[in-house]
This record gives sequence, C-alpha cells and structure tokens, in this order.
Amino acid sequence: MELVVDASIVAKWFLEEERRKETEVLRQDHLKKKIKLLAPALLLFELGNLLITKKTISPTEAKEGLAALLKMEIGLFLFEEDDLGFWMEQSRKRNISAYDASYLALAKRLGCDFLTADKKLYEKLKSLKFVKFLG
Repeated sequence: MELVVDASIVAKWFLEEERRKETEVLRQDHLKKKIKLLAPALLLFELGNLLITKKTISPTEAKEGLAALLKMEIGLFLFEEDDLGFWMEQSRKRNISAYDASYLALAKRLGCDFLTADKKLYEKLKSLKFVKFLG
C-alpha cells in the first residue's frame, strides 16, 4: 500500500506533539516495508523550515532530523506538467496553499490516499474520498 503524507504527519516523528503514537506506527510500517510513504520533494523544505524555526530544537538537531528523514527513503516526487492544472485549480477552489495542493495533486496522480494530521486542511478536503485524517 502506498500513501502520500504531508509535513503535519512527518513533523510528529521529530517533535513532541499529540498523535505521535499513530504517526510512529506509519513510520515503522514504512521502515518494515509494509507500506510505502510518498510525498512531493517539497516535504524536505517544509520539515526543514519547521525544525529550524522551533526554539526547542538546535540547528544541529534540525540537521540530524532532516538527515534521518532522507535515510528513511520516503518516495519523493517532483512535479509533472500534468499535475499543474489540478494543483492550481484545487488551491483556488478549496482555499488551500499551493504547498498543500501539491500533496493532493501527487496523491491523485499516483492513485493513492493522502494522509494529513492537519485538521483545518482536512476540513477543506474531506469531500475528496482519497483524503484521510489521522486523528
């Protein structure tokens, strides 16, 4: 099984937040090759920004977190021209950021579910059957 995950899921592996236990199950299943986690390459920048701006994490810890993420071998994808129409349409139609719409477009292209832990984002996308909330 393949799943597109966003930064709200991955961040929980590195930060003390609620719902960490549920996301840890995903991480372990990915590492054991029971599932394959996927994301736009943008994930690295979103997570890097999140880690470096947290006052409780040193720059060294942020770097180590990103290095650990790379070693996990999450499938990272670049945009394809065919993604752009859906991506921009959904961003405007649903009033979501282009960043969030990129995860949505990738899941649509790959024909798999998109999993988020961002409740506000999920509320805007819940009419799409392939969007799931970890909550």
